[in-house]
Amino acid sequence: MNIESKTLGILPCAGTASRLFHLPKFMLPCKDESQSLLSHWARILVDLGCDKIIIGASTISKVFIDHVVHTQLVEISDMIHVKMVGDTTTMNETVISMLQNETYQIAILGMADTHVLKLSPTLLESIRSDDATTVGAYLWNIRNSQVGKIGQVDISDGTIREILDKDPSCAFRYGWGAIVFKPSFERHLVKDQLHVGYSMLSVLNDHAKVPYEIMHGQYFDCGTMGGYAEYLHYLTTPQVIHIKGTIVIVAVYVNHDARNCELLCKCLTQLRVVFPCEMIVTVDNNSLNNAWHETARALNMELLINNSETHRYEMGAYRLALQHFRADEYVCIQGTMFLHTPIRASLDPHNPDATSFGRLDGLHWSVAGRELIQTLLSSIGLGDYSPEGPLVLWCCFVCNHPFMSDMLRSGMFDLISPTKNHSCAFERALGFYMNLKLGQVKCLDQSIFTKHFLAQESPCI
Repeated sequence: MNIESKTLGILPCAGTASRLFHLPKFMLPCKDESQSLLSHWARILVDLGCDKIIIGASTISKVFIDHVVHTQLVEISDMIHVKMVGDTTTMNETVISMLQNETYQIAILGMADTHVLKLSPTLLESIRSDDATTVGAYLWNIRNSQVGKIGQVDISDGTIREILDKDPSCAFRYGWGAIVFKPSFERHLVKDQLHVGYSMLSVLNDHAKVPYEIMHGQYFDCGTMGGYAEYLHYLTTPQVIHIKGTIVIVAVYVNHDARNCELLCKCLTQLRVVFPCEMIVTVDNNSLNNAWHETARALNMELLINNSETHRYEMGAYRLALQHFRADEYVCIQGTMFLHTPIRASLDPHNPDATSFGRLDGLHWSVAGRELIQTLLSSIGLGDYSPEGPLVLWCCFVCNHPFMSDMLRSGMFDLISPTKNHSCAFERALGFYMNLKLGQVKCLDQSIFTKHFLAQESPCI
């Protein structure tokens, strides 16, 4: 007798794996985890409350699936049902076969040849409680390397507006990687269509809403050697990936004072409120108190540890993050900056452009300080420093990718910053550089943030 499932998990695993030398892709091991992609996905579905998980199998894949279930998923094996689907040729045909004779209230479909950190229950519960909605999608901020290789979506007002599949000219910044659906969605599943992305497009063509939830972290398609290699290398080698959209790079140093750490955590928490979907990269610059790491991870922020002796402070933190990430726009900021509202910098989309968080003009420094600035600028051929030039406060700024690319080429990020004096020199060097490249140093509206000052070292010279 078929018992109704309240929340059904669906994992199609009946492909031929022709792109990976006929090795089932779901068997690939997860990085830093003692499990395969398939077992990782099974546990994601369990964490979402699935009371039954169907794994669609072919004659070829079944022996591999059984091996994973009996060696990696023993504790939840009673929830898993391996279902033979025959010689299907499309994902949709596989899903249709998997759902045959199944009774369920709502289903979650994941793809076991991909890797994501987790799925949120928010979308699931939203669709469950909305009688007018039949399907929704989990989205990820995609990388340039994924353009034209996955299904990309255009979003507006809480719903997906358009879906383009594997279009190299597509400019949409989000891609879908898993879906939630009700039984009414099945009428949109056409077996000859390649995958459920086309089925969601059918829902849109019926003028129905397809809600979404944007997930933090990265979406990796491990179905090709290149995609799997990108997953394995992520944050383990200085391999640069380009995020479509904005990344926020946060330079963090905090001392032993518990109150300072508490203030930092409040700033990070508010930063996630202001940037709910964007990638936020926090860089620890030799903090004396690491208690904030837990907060950063809970807020789905990437955490990098800067152990460099020569590239410290803000510019050292940005340099480390830029070894791994590039984006269309950047927010480079100190961890103790409390943002009250979203940052709205009017950046030129086509030419190098940047805006500082604050500036000072004509701020004199000691002779030794001016000599340090001149030494830094001369070493990369930027000319003579004017002591009356502007200062970019706290080395905090917003910029577009052309400006950041120019800064990287100029050698600014190769300049050493081992002391507080160097950090102060960089404030003036940045002002000089922005004046040189842009003709001015623009500033954000000062009302959007509060800068908190934490004592770290003695004042600069």
